[in-house]
Amino acid sequence: MDTMSEIYTLIETAENAVHEQRFELAQALAAIATARALADIANALRDDENNSPVHILHNMSYTLATIARNTGAIDD
Repeated sequence: MDTMSEIYTLIETAENAVHEQRFELAQALAAIATARALADIANALRDDENNSPVHILHNMSYTLATIARNTGAIDD
């Protein structure tokens, strides 16, 4: 089972637990699904040179600012 299927299964199980008024289980399952999703996002944000997500986002913001300046979308 791939990660996204697993996450959606956890979410569905959490929703069923809420319906059955088993809130502690629902909270635990939601936390697990959230942690797995965030871990996948963090792993996906690493590049081939193993730069951290912060480094990649910094580079992206610089590139977007350059594009915005060159297209006249923002003024310096």
